[in-house]
Amino acid sequence: GNVNVGKYLGFLTFSWGFISSVDIESECIRFLGSARFDVWAAVCIALKRSYRAEFSYLPPSASSSSAAPAPSDAKDPGEDEEGWVTIEADFISVWASQVRRAAHNALQSPESRSDDGLFKVMVVRNPISRLDMARVVLGVEDGSHVLHPKSEMIDCVAFRLAPASATAASSSSSSE
Repeated sequence: GNVNVGKYLGFLTFSWGFISSVDIESECIRFLGSARFDVWAAVCIALKRSYRAEFSYLPPSASSSSAAPAPSDAKDPGEDEEGWVTIEADFISVWASQVRRAAHNALQSPESRSDDGLFKVMVVRNPISRLDMARVVLGVEDGSHVLHPKSEMIDCVAFRLAPASATAASSSSSSE
C-alpha cells in the first residue's frame, strides 16, 4: 500500500530545572514507587536551586484565529527577533506542555487543547520562598498552581531556552 510520508511533530512536555530534577534525580529512590516524586520534590524544595538562563518565546499572533501556526513553522529567535519575547532570569523551573496532564496526578496545563498548536509554559523564577514553591508544586495535582502569583503561565507557538552554563540544570522531554 501507500505510505503517507510527511512531517509529523509529537510533543507532550519539556521540563528544565526543578521538574526535571525531580524526575531524573529521584531514580536513586525508585524502590519507593511513585512516592519517590513526592519525596524528591521535598528535597528539591529544601535545596531551592535556581539557574540563570535566557528564555525566549513567540506569543501567538494577535491576528490569528483559534489555530496557531505549528511550532516547527516558527523561526528561531536567532534568525528573526521580530515578535519574540525574551526573559533573562534566575529560573527555578521551566515546564512546557501541549497536553493537559503530564501524569495522572499532574494537571500541569489545565487550559491546553490538543488542537490549538500552543505550548503552555509554566515558569517559576527566583525570588520565591520555599513555602510558595511548595504551594506551586502541590497545586500541580489539581491545576491550581496556575493561580499562584509565582507560577507564570505563558502561551506560545515556539520557545527557546539558553542556559547560562552548560552544567546548570538537567532537562527532560516526553514525546510520542
